[in-house]
Amino acid sequence: MYDASRTADEGAGITHQIDLRRLRRPSLFRDQSSRWQSFVDRGAVVVGIVAPLSTVPQIVQIYSSRSAEDLNLGTWGLFVAFGLFWLLYGAVHRSLPLILTNALWLICYGAVIFGAVVYR
Repeated sequence: MYDASRTADEGAGITHQIDLRRLRRPSLFRDQSSRWQSFVDRGAVVVGIVAPLSTVPQIVQIYSSRSAEDLNLGTWGLFVAFGLFWLLYGAVHRSLPLILTNALWLICYGAVIFGAVVYR
């Protein structure tokens, strides 16, 4: 069987070990990568808090007009189902951005569905 981590000099029968960990990326990018990852992680938490707020105008419209005739409950029900899946996925992987985002989405979806049921 061929081992990609080893090479052989056929003439002399010499085997060389290659350290594959050194081939991953040059040390020049390690510090930049960790800073970039930290930036993206913080951004994910911020977006996880702000993005669910995009449903607030819909919630305000439903409750202020006391009307939800034009809403399709099936669509919002699917949003809840998908949100529950992603919340479970985030919990299994212990991902704070996924847990936070989907918990907030589910609260907002719940407010829309509750208003749609009450004001239909």
